[in-house]
Amino acid sequence: MKKNSKKDFVQQNELYNLYNTLETIHILNFPYLRFGQFILNFEKYVRNNKNEDLFYVDNNKLIDYLKDYKTENLN
Repeated sequence: MKKNSKKDFVQQNELYNLYNTLETIHILNFPYLRFGQFILNFEKYVRNNKNEDLFYVDNNKLIDYLKDYKTENLN
């Protein structure tokens, strides 16, 4: 059985932070959108406003982009 390395632990924490942020922003700010709608709208936002492809975005940067998306779409 493989032991988890410190890197695995850090990546796992990044995922928890990402999913918690995603859940909070979606439920509290965009509850009227189905999950697929929310994700596709967010992907389009990142592509058009950040000029990046989600496939290559680091998890921590993705959290920042989610926060930016929320701020820019609620004002």
